[in-house]
Amino acid sequence: MGRMRCQASFQRVSKSLFLTATLCLSALALGSGCARYKVTMANGAVTTSRGKPKYDRENCVYRFKDVTGEKRVVPEIRVVSIEPY
Repeated sequence: MGRMRCQASFQRVSKSLFLTATLCLSALALGSGCARYKVTMANGAVTTSRGKPKYDRENCVYRFKDVTGEKRVVPEIRVVSIEPY
């Protein structure tokens, strides 16, 4: 009888540790790889990017993916600001 209680208790602890570890890893994955930036254009439009936009010096444009995964190329002259979201 005592052995059954220990096994049941161990299973409850194992499940809670598993859930806690899963939640922590999920939060870490979401927080580390998904930095978002707010890109404000000269006309007042605001676009949110996944990751920091990269500046292409050769073509004078910013390249980034928006939150829907679409690739965007915006001329430097149209960008007013880029800041973390």
